[in-house]
Amino acid sequence: MAGHGDFLKVVHEGWNTRCTGAPMFTLWQKLEVVKGGLKSLNHKDFSRLDEKIDLLIHDLDGIQAQLATAHTDTRLQEHEKECNLMLKRFLKVQESAYRQKSKIQWLKEGDSNTKFFSSAMKERIARNSIDVLYNNAGDKLVTIDAIKEEIKGFYVNLIAPAATQLTSIDIELVRKGSQLSVAAAESLVQPVTNMEIDATLKGIDVK
Repeated sequence: MAGHGDFLKVVHEGWNTRCTGAPMFTLWQKLEVVKGGLKSLNHKDFSRLDEKIDLLIHDLDGIQAQLATAHTDTRLQEHEKECNLMLKRFLKVQESAYRQKSKIQWLKEGDSNTKFFSSAMKERIARNSIDVLYNNAGDKLVTIDAIKEEIKGFYVNLIAPAATQLTSIDIELVRKGSQLSVAAAESLVQPVTNMEIDATLKGIDVK
């Protein structure tokens, strides 16, 4: 909410509202006005946030599908840019809301979270570790050193050792095989154009 373009404006207008009464009562009234303004702003722009995000993703998919065949259409490009900016904005708000809810829940749970956090970390570490490994002979490896050596040996054999000497290429034999035409060979060394880069980027699935 604090990142909204109208946030400071709403706070400023609410705080400058004329209120009468004792100083503490005036302060309370101003805070209530600011609170009401921020609630209205939140409801106006961020209500039903999940639905808005789903709709934007659907619209963006449709625009990018059109750009796949009309990648030079500036109107579609501008529309895509607007959808991307709005989607990023809503996703940022959604993430902030989730973080706030998570923090509140964490504070509500109190000390019990210490045990929960410890258990969660142990489970994560166990899930990301290799405790047992079987080699090609079917032998069970349980020690850290044995597992390390087996993994190291696997990748060494996968890459294969370096050759002690390299024989030269048989040019005559190569020439007897299929060859590219002069035009095709020249096309391989041509610089990449901005249009080709643009078309490739437009074809990337961003979901």
